[in-house]
Amino acid sequence: MKFFSKTLLLSVLMFLCSGAFIHAQKKSFDGVKHIQLKNMGAITKGNDVTGYYMFYKLDKVDRKNNSYALDILDQNLEVVKSTKIVDSKYLALLEGAYNGDAIILKFYESKEKLLQHRMYGNDGTLIRKKEMELTNKEAQLLFGSVDLNEEASKFADLHAVGSRGFVDYKKVKNKKFGYQMKFYPDTKGERSWTKGSSTESKELEFANFLAANDEIVLSNVVKKKSLMTRDMDFYLLGNDAATGKKLFEKQVSDSKYEVSVINAYLEGENIRLIGLYYEKGAKEAKAPSLGIITMAMDKKGEISDKRTIAWTKAQKFLDINKSGKIKDMGHVYFHRFVKGEGGKIYGIAESYKKAASGAGIAIAALGGKASLVKMVVKDMLVFEFSPEFDLTNIEVFKKGKSDFGLPPGAGLASSQLLGLYIKALGGFDYQFTQEAEDGSYFIIGYTDYLRVKGEKNKTYFGAISNADGEYSKDEIDLKTKGARTRVFKAKDGHVLIVDYIKKEKRLDMRIEKINF
Repeated sequence: MKFFSKTLLLSVLMFLCSGAFIHAQKKSFDGVKHIQLKNMGAITKGNDVTGYYMFYKLDKVDRKNNSYALDILDQNLEVVKSTKIVDSKYLALLEGAYNGDAIILKFYESKEKLLQHRMYGNDGTLIRKKEMELTNKEAQLLFGSVDLNEEASKFADLHAVGSRGFVDYKKVKNKKFGYQMKFYPDTKGERSWTKGSSTESKELEFANFLAANDEIVLSNVVKKKSLMTRDMDFYLLGNDAATGKKLFEKQVSDSKYEVSVINAYLEGENIRLIGLYYEKGAKEAKAPSLGIITMAMDKKGEISDKRTIAWTKAQKFLDINKSGKIKDMGHVYFHRFVKGEGGKIYGIAESYKKAASGAGIAIAALGGKASLVKMVVKDMLVFEFSPEFDLTNIEVFKKGKSDFGLPPGAGLASSQLLGLYIKALGGFDYQFTQEAEDGSYFIIGYTDYLRVKGEKNKTYFGAISNADGEYSKDEIDLKTKGARTRVFKAKDGHVLIVDYIKKEKRLDMRIEKINF
């Protein structure tokens, strides 16, 4: 979910059906003048979608202000509460997050350079509002290269911290570039906290969210001497969720290997880390990886249960070399790990590879600055692991390819680093995963593109399902004439498809069952 628009946006939402197995349901809203589909948000409890929120423009109040509404809806799109807001016409919704008890929305008012956080309860009651005025330098750093009218978002900085509240990440400029984390509690009596890199740090430091629960916020921190160098070091940072106190900041290493963490998920009282490992002394930003590594980490940062799988062990299932490059597919990025019945683990991945950029070559030939390479995002893969994390199978699911442009010079980075770059800017086709609480099934949702000679390209929502250990695949045609379309999670085994037809000022929503 991510978010903004200069004049502002309607963030309207989805329709969820009640009952067991019902035919596709539909809902339409007429008179929708402005909408950004990226601003929609689902309210979830565990793995279940229980409702939605929507923020949208109502009308122009005067020369400076608009009226807006924040509506909280139940799973049947009935409005639970509608809150009217009068605010600047320059207000833009950047992103939102939900933690089961509260919704937090982050706004930016571009004229006065105000960053706002507004938190609401499940019933739409305002819990708190925080406002921060940005300097010109801060505003330029955060929003200078961002088009707030874009449908795709470059923001993914706001995250739930268990049931305590939310943490927001942002870049700051001290002696060098650094980061700041600010915690917003949703419970009375708890205090907010702000932590970040030292203002005197001689290194550039960047942080991003990995995982959190009621006790700990875990972040990935990258440090480098300068913007131009490709040498960088990777750290894991743990902060106490209640106070922000730094619990640890450490490089994850092994007596034999270097390690970079790319994913994490909660596993009981511990956090399960997933990453790649490299030869001892190698630089992760340059060197090819040797394979996958997993380990458990407690809230003190202590590592246990460390296990590695070399890429060569995958040669039983794929034409893959010792550096993790798959023939005709390139490398893989792991989006999510889910647990199935009997403790079996599934790693959901997507392949990507470098290719020559025709546009970049043409621009460079004319004297312009452009990357000569691009990334091509290709097939979906599911890696299957035993409860002991032994690789037991790899399933490949073909889909249409999509291109992702790179900035000049980015093609020199390692494939693993480029995977993180594509993920950060929303370049992969993977959308979300639905999973049953008991592990009996999971569904992988992604966007698929079909190129038909002599016809316009077709866009589908693809669904890969695994129920009781058996795979199936389903596709839903997303082509609606003149519409902007997005797909969201709905009730178990269903998806919500939202079409905005600007010419008719109409928003159509339909829930469809995934066949599996």
